Amino acid sequence: MNSAAPLKTVYVNDEPVGEASTWADVNALLVARRILFIARPGRSEGPGGFYVEGSTLAAGAAGQRATERGTSGTARFAEDGQDTSVREIAELLIARYGVRAASHASLQALKARHRGEPRQVEAWEWIANAVASAMRAEEERLERTTFVQNL
Repeated sequence: MNSAAPLKTVYVNDEPVGEASTWADVNALLVARRILFIARPGRSEGPGGFYVEGSTLAAGAAGQRATERGTSGTARFAEDGQDTSVREIAELLIARYGVRAASHASLQALKARHRGEPRQVEAWEWIANAVASAMRAEEERLERTTFVQNL
């Protein structure tokens, strides 16, 4: 008798991303695919697959392009790789929460620490630092603009 669980398709927001046999395998697949969730995703399992729903930002897709955009006056970024993904999430948080974005990210890190999820803690700490950096850059830009206008 085969005790190994059968492979099921893993769906993220109704898009197949791979196969896994357990939730631990699903988590490993998401990490390998560098799929980040802005908030804790909804999860369910059916006979044909694992279903994960939530706001995502695929780091792999972000790393393939340079991003240069601002959201509601936030600082502009033009960097590749994982750092771009973290900064994109930071921009989304700033757009949604405004000046409370860093506090929200820090709170999510504390919640993850309480749940015993060290990878989530690290990710949210990166995001909180990116939010703080973006907000500082915007403040400095506003100070320079105001100084020049006052001349």
